[in-house]
Amino acid sequence: MKRRNFFILAAVFGIILISNIPLISVFIGMVTTTESMKSEIPQFVSGSGNFATTGAYLKGGTPEHQYNDLLRQFNAYKAENPGDTTLYRTFKSSPLFFWRWYRDWKNRYNPFYQLPYKKYKKD
Repeated sequence: MKRRNFFILAAVFGIILISNIPLISVFIGMVTTTESMKSEIPQFVSGSGNFATTGAYLKGGTPEHQYNDLLRQFNAYKAENPGDTTLYRTFKSSPLFFWRWYRDWKNRYNPFYQLPYKKYKKD
């Protein structure tokens, strides 16, 4: 009984470990339709949805520089629209998607992941 439980636990741990290898995690995400190559670019929106930008339009080589550029763009937007003051990320980190655990762990201090999450659909 103990040996059987050990092998089951080892198999589950092995599957989680292997599924977090970047190439395999992207493949699993595409097969389960939880992500595609397009969804790898992060997107950010304001509370009303009038301000929206993606990570592709941010300047800077590091996440900190890109985050500062995002804040610069959002502050310029807030100057024109003072009622819309919250910036959201549209990508979420779900513990159920175990094949993304490595990516989420690696980005835990990334300032983009500190923004609140909001579901957003383009019109």
